[in-house]
Amino acid sequence: MRWFDTHCHLDRLPGALPVGEALRRAHDAGVGRFLVPGVTGMPLLSVGDFQNEKIHWAWGVHPGFIEKTHICGSEDTPWQASGTRLSAIGECGLD
Repeated sequence: MRWFDTHCHLDRLPGALPVGEALRRAHDAGVGRFLVPGVTGMPLLSVGDFQNEKIHWAWGVHPGFIEKTHICGSEDTPWQASGTRLSAIGECGLD
């Protein structure tokens, strides 16, 4: 069985952990797909690191970052140019 991590911040990894290494570790643990929620609108990303059909994106706002939030569609970001599509509305801070 393959797991789907529905809330992981691959765009905010600790230290200098490369995305590829995090994905390898997750795969070894049985995780096959990922949902990356943004906390200030769209998740932060380097387009080259995230061109992967196993990674899904969610636009989201976390109350702790509300003052830094971008209105969806108002910013010119790499994900728009890459054709990345949003899969969900994520981080809403209700927890």
